[in-house]
Parts: sequence; structure tokens; C-alpha cells
Amino acid sequence: MDGYEFQDGTLEFRSKSVPLPFSTYDKDQRVSHASITGNKRLSAVLEHIKQEQDKAPPKKRRLGTQATRYTPTGRRNSGWNSMLAKAAK
Repeated sequence: MDGYEFQDGTLEFRSKSVPLPFSTYDKDQRVSHASITGNKRLSAVLEHIKQEQDKAPPKKRRLGTQATRYTPTGRRNSGWNSMLAKAAK
């Protein structure tokens, strides 16, 4: 099985060159008040889960350059850096 990530952010998984169906999900899902009142059988369990989630501190999300942890070096790319380009100079 091969996995591909395209520049637009989409993912595709293939087995023997045949694309496979898949779906992604958010691992950090939150329980809302609407889901507790809407599901009568699970309301007690969902209420307990919501209380535990409210106790946990919120996760910090990085913004901008902090998200990628990019640190500029001050150096510039002079164009082609291949061995052939260097030999041509």
C-alpha cells in the first residue's frame, strides 16, 4: 500500500495502483450540550465525558512561524544548487 500527499493537502492511499476509500476524523472531538440532551440513553456517560474534558487544560496551538518552527538563517538561495549547475559555472 502506498500513501500520497498532494500539494493542495489531499491524501490518497493506493494498493496495486487502485485508490482506496478512506475518511479522516478529528482525534480531539469535544462533547457538546446538544449531544448530551439529544441522546437520552447515553446522556449520563456523555455528561461524565464533558466534565472530564472541561477539567483538562486546553491545548496550545502554534500560530504563524511557530507552527512550522521555522527559523530564518539569513542565507539566500542563489538558484540551482545541483552539481551540473556548479560545474557549468
